[in-house]
Amino acid sequence: MVPVCPGYGIKERLGEGGFGTVYAIKVVKLSPGMSNLDLLEEEIYALSQLSHPNIVSFIEVVEHKSVKHIVMEYCGRGDLRKFLNFHLELCATVPESRIKSIFVQLLLALHHCHHSFFGEWSLLHRDIKPENVLFSENGTVKLGDFGLSKILEASQQQAISFVGTPGYLAPEVFAGKRYGAKADMFSLGCLLYEMCALDAPIFSGKDNKQPIQDRIPDTFSPEVKSLAGSLLQHEPSKRPSSADLLSRRYVAEWLREISSRPTPECSIDHREVLQALTVREQRLSERERSLKARERAFEAKEASLEAQMRRLALRASLSPPPEDKTRRKQKSASPAQR
Repeated sequence: MVPVCPGYGIKERLGEGGFGTVYAIKVVKLSPGMSNLDLLEEEIYALSQLSHPNIVSFIEVVEHKSVKHIVMEYCGRGDLRKFLNFHLELCATVPESRIKSIFVQLLLALHHCHHSFFGEWSLLHRDIKPENVLFSENGTVKLGDFGLSKILEASQQQAISFVGTPGYLAPEVFAGKRYGAKADMFSLGCLLYEMCALDAPIFSGKDNKQPIQDRIPDTFSPEVKSLAGSLLQHEPSKRPSSADLLSRRYVAEWLREISSRPTPECSIDHREVLQALTVREQRLSERERSLKARERAFEAKEASLEAQMRRLALRASLSPPPEDKTRRKQKSASPAQR
């Protein structure tokens, strides 16, 4: 373990963040005139104010030798991107029960950000994407990386800065318009769509309008498909808020189902690996049987053509040679004509 600041050391590198390298600690080197310093301070303040089971916990900030170390909860079971790639590689659809569990936990996290500060201020995350959705050791979903977050005072209902990740931006953000909490809800809709279709939605036009086509399989329930469609509405006023969704009957049922389980079980476990491998093996076996059946049909057709060619050749060899037309005319002519 490499010591980085008093009381902490680096054990394992996890990834890269917007302002520094993320380990179990987010390390940020400070320099005079550092750009986006306000965003960094806002991230630290936001993290210090947030306290929710589905948000990565803030521990403390340690400044040592002109470097800020943001100490946060360690989530050791990967992120949603890894989770989706796992299913994509195995050609295995994510079970709807898992999708509901992940979605509801993210919804609770966003509701806390948007509504839980006594009306004094709210927080926009502004960078909701699979890489920022983490899984704790027991599989609990945690919303992380508030590096692009924005605090809105009660009198300030909207932001205007163009920040976020392409592919998950709301149309109003993409168009450079003012936006509020409904922009986060659009990004949440992108995640829901991607969990179902194993691919991010593709939008028409340059301002992220409606998805070109619905690629969510019909095996998913009408509630899930309808929910994704409502969150991906082009107009913010037509999108539900987190409070709207939590008041819907079927979302409340999802929440009760999750609450009744001992652990959320949203990350990848060995049982899921075995189940996915079994499904993949079955599909490969079916494909192999199909290919063998086609091969047999092709061989039978080839044998039939060869037999037909042999019959034609035999018939041609048994037939008398064609008689010369001039000789045939001479034979048929009378003696007088000759």
